[in-house]
Amino acid sequence: MNKFGKYHWIALFVLIFVVFLGAVRATKPRVLVLYSYSKGNMVTQYLNKGINEALAINRVPVSVRQHYMGLDTGLTAEQADREANESFGMVQTFAPDVLIIAGHQANKLLAPRISELSPSIWVVPVSVEVGPEALGYKSASNVVEVIRSLPITGIAEFMADIGRRKPLSVSILGADTPGNQLRMKNLSQGVPGNMQVTSRFLSNCFDEWKNDIANLSNKTDVLLILPTVTLQERCSPESPTLTGNQFIPWVEANSRALPIGTEGTFVKNGGAVSFYPSYQEEGSLAMDLALLLIDHNRKAVPQRLYADSYQVALDVSRLRTRNISVPSIYVQYGQKSGLNYRDSD
Repeated sequence: MNKFGKYHWIALFVLIFVVFLGAVRATKPRVLVLYSYSKGNMVTQYLNKGINEALAINRVPVSVRQHYMGLDTGLTAEQADREANESFGMVQTFAPDVLIIAGHQANKLLAPRISELSPSIWVVPVSVEVGPEALGYKSASNVVEVIRSLPITGIAEFMADIGRRKPLSVSILGADTPGNQLRMKNLSQGVPGNMQVTSRFLSNCFDEWKNDIANLSNKTDVLLILPTVTLQERCSPESPTLTGNQFIPWVEANSRALPIGTEGTFVKNGGAVSFYPSYQEEGSLAMDLALLLIDHNRKAVPQRLYADSYQVALDVSRLRTRNISVPSIYVQYGQKSGLNYRDSD
């Protein structure tokens, strides 16, 4: 073979290899993850960790893109709608095989428009507690969700372990948001027999929270705090907006009943104990489901998945001020997950 012939074959090989790589990239399945939250949000970080775990054991090449809608940063309704429009435009441009939408708010904003997309795009709602119809999806034929539940049973077990008698008397308090309205409805239907819900109240006004807490019955054991990012200080649109680290310490200091949070930042913001869904498990299940949906031509279409694991966050010093001795198993679990806090954290 002469020198020219040798270079000819090398060039042909390189060309074939480049074409092959291009074909692989063009046909690689695409997954787009839309988060209700900002990139720095703790829920986002744990969901991402679970997603990456699922991808690490996946042998099929997948192109994954993530977008953070930042709906947890106090956007106005107009700003939220604008963000939803921009996010929907990204979905149309990226044209994913599977669209994962994390959080009630993002699902509520985007669900009415999903029918505008190709019916071949699968949609996976995650970090939600209800089915697609309740979220606003007009057609659920291409929607398969990961359903979470608040760890009520875990809370009941914890209260029993710290010596509280059964049945427990529980009051529920939270911001008046679509997500909390759904949670309130679910809790009304799904409280175990060893619990009795004696009052329910949703408000975006901290003054009304104070009044509700002041009027709690002396027999109330638990004040269950639903996920609440911000509150208005007073019942007026012009009132200053308070973040969790501004109103949770007051709740902890002034509630006779033990406040128990249902989201991950409750203790860091000043609470004593929180039980909340495992966001990491949710992320892993959502990506597992996405990969199954991509491969569904060889199998039956997967059914919804349920995320039933939960996390525990504790501040032992705050519990001690209530003369509550925490069994070591909860302290050990919190240490393992990195969710035990000190006042200086």
